[in-house]
Amino acid sequence: VEERAPLRDGEAIQSGDRLLCVLTVEAKNDYEYLVFEDLKPAGLEAVQLRSGAGRALQEIRPETGERTGRAQGVYQELRDRQAALFADRLPQGVWQMEYELRAETPGRFAALPTLGHAMYVPEIRANGAEARVAVDAEPGAPTAVQFRPAFKSAGRPGRRSPAERFNQRFQPSAEQ
Repeated sequence: VEERAPLRDGEAIQSGDRLLCVLTVEAKNDYEYLVFEDLKPAGLEAVQLRSGAGRALQEIRPETGERTGRAQGVYQELRDRQAALFADRLPQGVWQMEYELRAETPGRFAALPTLGHAMYVPEIRANGAEARVAVDAEPGAPTAVQFRPAFKSAGRPGRRSPAERFNQRFQPSAEQ
């Protein structure tokens, strides 16, 4: 089931949820050799794992948000910290690029502003806005850390293994 709803700043999502990240760029002139670096929040990971061509910037009408049918190919690099998008040319207009992230680690995270610049003309720069997101654990997810050894050691009789000692020491109390 796919549901599209805008994510407000600081809003909480569940671990395992997928987010569609939409980058919107308004080009006042025709540009060449641009890079856009969208810094990912720490608790989210890219759904698509392979970098490469095959992504496109879609032109949209600013007043309606409808796609015009014009597209420009981009090269996408998915890195640990960011998604980097490279466009060899960008005509004047409003353009959108989409990619998916999945919420993985529970916590509160910040997505730093998207950075854009022309690779060979350092005076041409753009910045996006910072956003915050909270990732909640999935309902019913275990809260205690369990250490499971890959093998059972043949220790002395009556002596606990390191895994048993770890699990006994770090078991949550019944009050939690």
